[in-house]
Amino acid sequence: SPSPQWPMHQRSAGYPSVYYTFLSNVVHRGVQPQVIPFPAPSNLAAAFLARRGAKVDLLHIDASHEYEPVSADLRAWWPLVRRDGVMFGDDYLGHWKEVKRAVDDFAAEKGLRVWQEGHKWLITQRDETFHLINASMLGRSPPPPPLALRIG
Repeated sequence: SPSPQWPMHQRSAGYPSVYYTFLSNVVHRGVQPQVIPFPAPSNLAAAFLARRGAKVDLLHIDASHEYEPVSADLRAWWPLVRRDGVMFGDDYLGHWKEVKRAVDDFAAEKGLRVWQEGHKWLITQRDETFHLINASMLGRSPPPPPLALRIG
């Protein structure tokens, strides 16, 4: 059973409490026109958007920390990233060894390079795309792209 110190595991109306914190943050930041909550399991959300031809420029993955679910997220979401797009996440170092292993295995399978700064990782289809991004930007909020998704 989830630890009582981990509020993310507390539920209200079927959703983890972190979902309501997210909604509150969206409202308090005034970004309702840009953010559309889509509460669904990651694989279903990716399939839903793929069937509708969605493509993203910037995709942040921050969900499970176990090898198989991370690998599944990478495989499900990568086809939605535009050719010059970026997929990135965190927890690449430290005790989240399964995240690093899944990211490294995925990149090797696709013939891609993993860029790293601290505990952040980043994958692009073209190395030129990375060179257009200031690596230190990974620690800050980049300017909003036409369509950005955060999975997790």
